Amino acid sequence: MREATAASRSQALTLLLCSTLTVMAAATITPSLAGIAAHFADTPHAGMLTRLVLTLPALFIVLAAPWAGRACDRRGRKPVLLTGLALYVAAGSAGALAPSLPILLVSRAVLGIGIACLMTAATTMIADSTRGSEQTRLLGLQGAFMAGGGVVFVFAGGLAAELHWRVAFGVYLLALLLLPAMLRLPETRDAGAMSVHPVQAVPMTRLLRRVGVIYLLAFLGMALFYLVPVYMPFLLSSRFALSAGWVGAFIALGNLAAMVSGMQFGRVRARIPALGMVALTGGLLAAGYAVVAVSHSVPLFLLGLVIAGAGLGFMVPNLNHWTVQVSDAAQRGQALGGLTTAFFLGQFASPLLAQPVASQWGNGGLYAAAAAVLATGALAAALCSISRSARLRSTPPP
Repeated sequence: MREATAASRSQALTLLLCSTLTVMAAATITPSLAGIAAHFADTPHAGMLTRLVLTLPALFIVLAAPWAGRACDRRGRKPVLLTGLALYVAAGSAGALAPSLPILLVSRAVLGIGIACLMTAATTMIADSTRGSEQTRLLGLQGAFMAGGGVVFVFAGGLAAELHWRVAFGVYLLALLLLPAMLRLPETRDAGAMSVHPVQAVPMTRLLRRVGVIYLLAFLGMALFYLVPVYMPFLLSSRFALSAGWVGAFIALGNLAAMVSGMQFGRVRARIPALGMVALTGGLLAAGYAVVAVSHSVPLFLLGLVIAGAGLGFMVPNLNHWTVQVSDAAQRGQALGGLTTAFFLGQFASPLLAQPVASQWGNGGLYAAAAAVLATGALAAALCSISRSARLRSTPPP
């Protein structure tokens, strides 16, 4: 029994560490963007193309995640996970040798496909191998590991970039340290469920009826949260004249808050239903953004950033857990692949949706508007959750 428990803990830790690789993708090279732009300055449109080095993987995650989900259900979770690692290491580290900016962008596109495979397969395997409160706890820890990884990898990428911008791409090779543990992972796909309910027999329309609202919440939630990495540095610099190092430290503090709340997700979710968690998440983000919008002192601004970060720590595991609850084993890969697409589509669309508001009202006004939208959504979710709980209490047992 103890050996089995130790093995399950080792497997869970491996999957949690795999999940941090998705955050590592962008965090590692962010400090190197200036060096990349300077090196390829002679390339036409170098400024725009350099920004795509950071954002292009998100677009290909959006495109590849549904395919990765279907592959998980048809071929098995573990082959998709290992394929993701191979693409991640090869394409991620290719930047260290890329002779031109277009080739570097191709490698970043392939990296996005690898991340889609890793993220979808890792979450699906966590859901497959656990049940009940343990599943809730591990999905919360997954969010915590991802938030903590964001802090670690930003600093690691910064240190590597101090040596040379190409060195930062070598950090992706560290993912190979997980290979022995990943090879020992058991396949978690439920073969019995697959033989009775083949994936081809499950219409996409039926799947979307179950998870469509969750996908919409994931898209909107990530689009609103991603205002932090996209617009927060400019607001901090203009309002407090902070250096880039201090800006990074402040944003890392928000990630730490997300890590702490993610670690508490299992306990909180045991008391609050999924829709109530949506209200809690929206309320925390709204409160944090409202404080950020009006704050002109550093301590108060940091308080707002921490409150908003706590909201993120609940958002991702709650939507993952909700998706797992409403999808059966035969659909799980597809359902979570679609959720991954929704998350990263929101990330990709965030600046496109926010820029007109920021141009009209400024960065402070943008956060005030986002707070108003989030507060309205949180109130609506709270009312729906209360109404649904009342209906369930009034329904007589069969």
